[in-house]
Amino acid sequence: MRAMLVLASVLLSGLGLGSLQDQTGAIAGRVTERDGRPLPGVSITVTSATLRPGFAPRVVTSRSGGDFRVDGLPPGTYRAAATLVIFETVVNERIDVAAGRTTTWNVVLEEETR
Repeated sequence: MRAMLVLASVLLSGLGLGSLQDQTGAIAGRVTERDGRPLPGVSITVTSATLRPGFAPRVVTSRSGGDFRVDGLPPGTYRAAATLVIFETVVNERIDVAAGRTTTWNVVLEEETR
């Protein structure tokens, strides 16, 4: 009987975690050069466009295929910047994130012109 109560408790706590995950959203995409080649190592910084109290900026790095993902974002409007040395920084001032959804932001970086 005790084992059944422990199992039920574990299962119910797992259900609670699922509902918490549904309360947040994500921003995901791919960073490429103008010719379509993926850019790994790009710093993606996400900040709150509405200055949410207590929201710390989130920073991720694009992987070898240029893809990135920022999870666990409360619903709202965000600002995102993509930066890599020798490339122009690209900024999106308004990315809307909804609970339980992933918003796509694909980025094309171009080399800096001097």
